[in-house]
Amino acid sequence: KGVALTNFPLVPPRFNGQSRKIEARRVLDWFQQAWAMWVAQAGIWTGITLVFLIIILALPFIPLLGFLIAPLLAPVLLAGMQYANQKASREETLQIDDLFVGFKQKTGDLLLLGLLCMLTSLLITLLTKAFGVSSLLAGVWLLVSGVPGGGAMLLSGILLTLLITL
Repeated sequence: KGVALTNFPLVPPRFNGQSRKIEARRVLDWFQQAWAMWVAQAGIWTGITLVFLIIILALPFIPLLGFLIAPLLAPVLLAGMQYANQKASREETLQIDDLFVGFKQKTGDLLLLGLLCMLTSLLITLLTKAFGVSSLLAGVWLLVSGVPGGGAMLLSGILLTLLITL
């Protein structure tokens, strides 16, 4: 089964509604455990990650709908990654199929999460584009009116709009 994961997983105390502090050096324990989990089944972890990346990076290239499908499916596939993490923490053998467990369990909830993330991203994009366009229009108006600083406002609007578009 590979490397034994001593003291794994780090079980947090039960949440009682109060915030709690941990020592910053605990993050090193988490990285050490993550590394031990990866080393125990490095080949399959690499395979799962590559399949995940290929799917997520290839979906946007599907004409018309690809850019909509990728954010919808991301939570479904990430649920599979989390499932693989749980299996690894129990020192069970991983399989590439673990990546697709989100298609078998709670698929509707995961797709809804993807839809909410996509809509939130769209709203943020629209708001930032509106801000960029309004800066651009205000700059044009100030420039035409001869108000000092109009050119700077126009330039900032152009740069902001270009930055958001990229």
